Amino acid sequence: MGRKRNAIYARIVTALMQFNNMHVLASVKQKEFADLEETMKKRGRRSLLAGCGVVVYTGQSYGVFSGAEFGELMQRRENQRVQQEILASVQALQLSPQQTKGLLAAVALPT
Repeated sequence: MGRKRNAIYARIVTALMQFNNMHVLASVKQKEFADLEETMKKRGRRSLLAGCGVVVYTGQSYGVFSGAEFGELMQRRENQRVQQEILASVQALQLSPQQTKGLLAAVALPT
């Protein structure tokens, strides 16, 4: 229970600090903040500072994405995985190059 309470407390403190940072940025660097808001409006998405976002940690680096961007990346990755799986299955059939090309064209995979 103590660990859970500490984790919840840490998340609340972090959220409040980020909220405070956003307001400091808005008051100190008004032009940059206005530019950021305008850029995000043009994209049709809420700002990652003021809206929902996804932070992905991989090893020692991280990326910050909007929910839509992360969904697009995950869909692209899944499509690549399925294409690789189909290609491996076709290669396991040991077809002639002509048959392989025809089969891959039928499932719309690049050869």
